[in-house]
Amino acid sequence: MAAFSKRDQKIIDRLKASGYVGNNVQGDAPLKFTVRPFTTVGTESLDLASWLENEIFSAINTVAFESPITGIAIFPTIFDSAIAPAPKDYLTYKKTEMSVFVGLNISFSSWTSGSREEKLSLLANNITQSIERIPDKYLSSSDRKKLLEIVSQVHRRRSIGSCIDLVDKNAAVARDGRKLRLRSQQPAHQCQRRQRGDSRPSLQPY
Repeated sequence: MAAFSKRDQKIIDRLKASGYVGNNVQGDAPLKFTVRPFTTVGTESLDLASWLENEIFSAINTVAFESPITGIAIFPTIFDSAIAPAPKDYLTYKKTEMSVFVGLNISFSSWTSGSREEKLSLLANNITQSIERIPDKYLSSSDRKKLLEIVSQVHRRRSIGSCIDLVDKNAAVARDGRKLRLRSQQPAHQCQRRQRGDSRPSLQPY
């Protein structure tokens, strides 16, 4: 298990001091779970990580865990090498916080070239791999199985194909500010209902 380098530790300390690491909503939770991308400037669609964090944490709150840790902080790392070299993958345990910190890299080219749906999959895979790397002495095998199932369920529930781009508020605006033509002009809730086979209206967080 690799410890933080001095450079990475300084970054984590700055994030914690600024309030970026941690979530007031999760303050009293028996198991805190955060997903905070660590990226070079200008990386897009990071709102997907916030949404995944909220959905996973909401599900975690309904499940009993027996592991000794009280927190898992995942840092999907997305670095443009033309700006700065990406830090190495790491996993470390902070005894004073009884928390595990995991940072695994996501290919910058895969991220920038991917659709919203593909970015969601990259993040979900990164979270899954991060959980799988946590040693049993911190996260029991039974709790790991519960967490992995929660991540899988959240990802499957919201992987709705082209609807992700259709209802994304940013999908209608190109980088140069011009309007893009959406793939379909049908209302987003119709697209979602059709894929679920559900006739009831529903809103998705994209």
